[in-house]
Amino acid sequence: MDKDVREYCRNKGLNELDIVARLKRAKLSLKKAREKRQRPALDDKVLLDWNGLMIAALSKAGRVLEISDYVDEAERCVWFIEKNMVAGDGKLLHRYRGGRSGINAFLTDYSYYAWGLIELNQATMKEQYLDLASKRVIEMNELFSEPEGGFVISRDKDMIANEIEVYDGAIPSGNNVAIYVNTLLSGILEGDFQKFAEKAIKRSSGEVAVHPEAHSFFAISSILHRDGVTSVKVGKEYAMPGSAIRKKVDRAPLFDVIISVQKEDELLKGTMGQVCSSRTCLSPFENIEELNLQLKREKRKS
Repeated sequence: MDKDVREYCRNKGLNELDIVARLKRAKLSLKKAREKRQRPALDDKVLLDWNGLMIAALSKAGRVLEISDYVDEAERCVWFIEKNMVAGDGKLLHRYRGGRSGINAFLTDYSYYAWGLIELNQATMKEQYLDLASKRVIEMNELFSEPEGGFVISRDKDMIANEIEVYDGAIPSGNNVAIYVNTLLSGILEGDFQKFAEKAIKRSSGEVAVHPEAHSFFAISSILHRDGVTSVKVGKEYAMPGSAIRKKVDRAPLFDVIISVQKEDELLKGTMGQVCSSRTCLSPFENIEELNLQLKREKRKS
C-alpha cells in the first residue's frame, strides 16, 4: 500500500505526506459511518464434532512434533466439553453458546470426540482419557448401532431421514470413524468393540465396493480392522512422551500403533515390553533395537 501511494504521488506530482494524511482521515470517517450499520450475525457457537476433530489433530501433532502447547490445548478442550456439553443424564450435547448447551449429540459428535480422546491418551498416557474414550464409545454403540450392523446419524425423533451414512466427504463419515475408534479400542481393551466394528464393515462393504474412491476413511478403518491393531505393551516409564520407545513408536512404519501401559507384574522381568497384534504377542523385547525389528516385522505382515 505504501509503495502504491508513493508511486501514485510521484506520477501525479502530489505531496505524499498530504495524501497519506487525507487517506487516514478518510478511513476514520468511513469506519465511523460503518459502525452505524447493523453488524452481521457472528457464528461463535462451539460444536462438539468439530472440537473432537481438533482434539485429535492437536494431540497427534503435539505428540509427534513434541509441542506440548498443542497437547495442553487439547486437554483444556476436553474438560470444557465434559463440564459444559453434558446433559443431566450424562449423555453428550451437540452445541454450546453463551453459557447454554443443547441438542442431543449426533453420531459424529460421539465418534469424533472418542477419536480425540484416544489420541489424547496416546499423547499424555493419562489413563483417564482412555477410560473416558471407552465410556463414550460404549454410549455411542448403545445409542446409534443397528442390529444388522452400522451406525445411524441420530436417534432424535425429529430427524426427517435417519440413515447410515458411509460416504466420506471433506470430513469422514460418523459411521466410518465409529468403526475406527471401535477397532482401536479392541486392540487394547476388553469388550465388544471388535464386534461392532466388524458388523458395520460387513453391512456397508457392498455399497463401498461400487465407488471405493468415495469411501477413503472406510478403507482406512477396514484395513486396520483386517490387519489388527498393533499395540506396544510397556511399563509407564517407557510410555511417557519423550521416551525412546515413545519416539520409536511415533515414527514406526505403520499406520497406527497404540501404546498400552502395563503394570509391573504384567511384564516379564528384565524386559522393556511386548508387541502384540490381534491378541497375538511376539516375544518380549529387551531393548530399542529389538522393538524396531519387531515393528518392521509387523509392517511386512500388513
